Amino acid sequence: MKESGADVSVWSSMFEEDEGSYVDVDVARATVDPDRDRQRQREDEGGGSAHLPQLRVSDYGAEEFWHQRWDANAAAGYEWYTVSAAELWPVLRPLCAELRLCEPLPQGAAPRAVELGCGLSRICLDLAGTYGVAGLVATDMVPQAVEVLRGAAQKEGLHPPALDFAVENALRTSYADRSFLLVLDKALSDSLALNSDETQLATYAKEAARLTAEGGYCVVVTAWDAARREERCKLFAPLQLVSTVLVHQHGPAQTNAMVLRR
Repeated sequence: MKESGADVSVWSSMFEEDEGSYVDVDVARATVDPDRDRQRQREDEGGGSAHLPQLRVSDYGAEEFWHQRWDANAAAGYEWYTVSAAELWPVLRPLCAELRLCEPLPQGAAPRAVELGCGLSRICLDLAGTYGVAGLVATDMVPQAVEVLRGAAQKEGLHPPALDFAVENALRTSYADRSFLLVLDKALSDSLALNSDETQLATYAKEAARLTAEGGYCVVVTAWDAARREERCKLFAPLQLVSTVLVHQHGPAQTNAMVLRR
């Protein structure tokens, strides 16, 4: 499902504005309710959104915001940037083939791919259920988001070791060095770059690199422009950028997948 109009406007413009600027945004917990989203659209068109609370763009990088954002009664399928597994699969397919990530795993096997900051995205569900990626663990620091996805996975017949879930802070996960052949990040780097603590993104990039196995890949899905991609790729050293692929375009806003390799 696409973001509400408020969220689209935030994410498509926040990289063009000062990170301390304000935006009008509905910060109610996401419930992925089509009726509610249609009502928001009507209010926006009729000027009824004038009284929405204001939120600093930089608040999207604050941990407290995300704990309030996700509702345990929500449904899976809230996609930042509207980027789906189908759009990512042309990028991920050759990596998964090379790393043999679509081969089944024995019961009890450790995960070999990780999604960091999964939120309520369906990416992990669709990678496992539609494209056959096995040995994937989806993580988020917000327990209610993890529980929503775990419940959705159970309903869709997806279980470990094919797909698992864990509450993890992406700045300091509990996993050992070089644990994963594939590390996937959709928009997490972008949100951390907005944090008022300028060390957050560097800390995260170091952690993502630490988790990436020898010969493995880290895929970062980002709305950064070319100059910021070039600058921030350096934070993921010793990972090296091997390709950048446009995966989604919303008007002038572009979302790219950066593929980095150890």
